[in-house]
Amino acid sequence: MKNLFYYFTVVAAVGLFVSCSSPEGLFMENFNAFKSQGLSQMEYDNLKKIVESEPGFTLELNGETFVMNSEDALKAYILKSGVPCVCVVPEKEVSFDKMAIYLENSASMAGYSNAGNPMFTAPILALFNACEANTEIETAYVGEQHGELKLKSIPRATFESELTNGKIAITEGSPLDQIMTMMIDSVADNSVVGLVTDGIVSGSNSEIVKSANREFTIKNLPLIEQRIRSSISKAAAKDVSMLIYRLQSSYTGTYYDYKNGRHNVKNVVRPYFIVLFGNSSNLKKMEAALATEGKFKPTNKFASYDVASYNTITKGFLSLAPATTADVVVVPNTGTIDFKEEVPAVPVNFRLQVGLNGIPAHYLNAEVLRNSLDVYYIESNTEVSKSEFIQDVTPVEGKVNVYQITLQMDNNFVQMLPSEGRKLYVRLKGNVDRWDASLSSDEDTQFGLLPDSNTFALTTLMNGVCNGYAFNKGVKDVMKVELTINK
Repeated sequence: MKNLFYYFTVVAAVGLFVSCSSPEGLFMENFNAFKSQGLSQMEYDNLKKIVESEPGFTLELNGETFVMNSEDALKAYILKSGVPCVCVVPEKEVSFDKMAIYLENSASMAGYSNAGNPMFTAPILALFNACEANTEIETAYVGEQHGELKLKSIPRATFESELTNGKIAITEGSPLDQIMTMMIDSVADNSVVGLVTDGIVSGSNSEIVKSANREFTIKNLPLIEQRIRSSISKAAAKDVSMLIYRLQSSYTGTYYDYKNGRHNVKNVVRPYFIVLFGNSSNLKKMEAALATEGKFKPTNKFASYDVASYNTITKGFLSLAPATTADVVVVPNTGTIDFKEEVPAVPVNFRLQVGLNGIPAHYLNAEVLRNSLDVYYIESNTEVSKSEFIQDVTPVEGKVNVYQITLQMDNNFVQMLPSEGRKLYVRLKGNVDRWDASLSSDEDTQFGLLPDSNTFALTTLMNGVCNGYAFNKGVKDVMKVELTINK
């Protein structure tokens, strides 16, 4: 009987048979029929089709309202209901009772805490305040000493005193890849490990000193990026998440450039970073607690778990219109393009409007969208990229989160359309907010030319992090629009 009902409801989901007058009714009919036995993959897929075919309907459950406009909303509803489902696994809930805070103490770091500096010390102390009262807290310095990475544990009271009085111990260098590997190796389900750092990547002190003109770092940024990537890939393999905060502070002291050259500076503003490792549940708890700390004011944030939470827009398509003199017909309210008998031998332009409500804020920028959009078709089970079709991306005046994508199909593509037509896909790829690009500098030996807000080779660090977590693989599309082109 269950299989028979499943057949009828699948048919209903695709619109050939309607057993209920509303999408919420159809959804609940299916859900209630299967919930006593748990949801199989087929039954989950059936519910997913209902949501995709009629997005936006609402459901009430235990006093909470769910807007069913994405697969994430479907999963949230199932989790809230407590009904077992093979493809919806509750996030592991583990409380942490240990917190380690390491201060990277290369020589440049002294400039942040010189004579005590609340812009630097207050956010670090906020990390302690964000923990539960019974959390065991470890404090330590970490850096390179005589060619080896050293971790020097010190009592919390000593750490706080030296921090607030500007008397932190100094070492030779700070190979971030080695430090992060050490942190990742020490993370457990019940712990969070944090690092305070200037975020400046470099080779080891020995590599710099022994290199010609002390240019090891600048000439080996790809190698340094690879080292960071290898370190972070270990975190990904262990299911360890990462949370990075960028903050700013006044700075007075000696800044060391990538050649270890010295620059004495006074009362400038410099960025620094707090990096946390732990399971995603624990880092989300820290994130929520730090949001209530009035003196913790980061300028930017990166969380490795954010990409997984992005909503998928099931109905991004709004309209399609020709922007050409070619003899074509666009079927109203669809993405179907019909060329008349004479296929043009010139490029053909179209204006595609998409609605992007509900996507992460960093996408809502024409340049970011342009770089994140992709166009392709499928041939022999292989994607064939046509990203060059995207000519322009502009916001539509007077409409919230609506953008116009100008597409230009080249004459070769149009002339070579198969007789059965072709499906062309426009998708918005899931990616992280790369705010680091505008805050990175590729030169710091002339300190006066280094913008106060910039960090040397910050993109090298973040490229290593993003590639280590393999964000470019297996990330779901935020939006996909299907266009049908017939001739």
